[in-house]
Amino acid sequence: MSDDTSSQSYFSGQRRVRAILITKRGTMVLVRRDSHKPGETHQYIAPGGIVRDDDPDDLVALRRELREQLGAEIHVIRHAMTLFMERWNFYLCGLISVDPSRRSEEHSEALKRGDYQIIELRLSENAIRTANIHPRALLDYLLANHQQLMPRR
Repeated sequence: MSDDTSSQSYFSGQRRVRAILITKRGTMVLVRRDSHKPGETHQYIAPGGIVRDDDPDDLVALRRELREQLGAEIHVIRHAMTLFMERWNFYLCGLISVDPSRRSEEHSEALKRGDYQIIELRLSENAIRTANIHPRALLDYLLANHQQLMPRR
């Protein structure tokens, strides 16, 4: 599993897709990974991954990546933002279901080894501010939009 938070991955030629994945409980699903930056213990990143050459479009890639990484089925609400010279696309998504048996073997093994954790973060300003969310543009987006991201009751 590559380190998606390094500057090399931000500016590589590979296109990536990420989900701002909202649950019905008003939380957001994130991936918690150990940080490689001095003084940081961990980082939170949006789930997702690489767009492969054989993916017909970003949404097919996003659904595949979330199934492999989380075992998640999602519905895409809308495109949220584009970063890093139009190489990273973030989509606002709703979580439909999670079935760990749908995870890829690679991701299941990575979870068992502790390479990353899947967590839920409350969509509150305080929770968002205190989490070490990367990249910074995602943190800014969440702070500006967290109230609108809450599920309607």
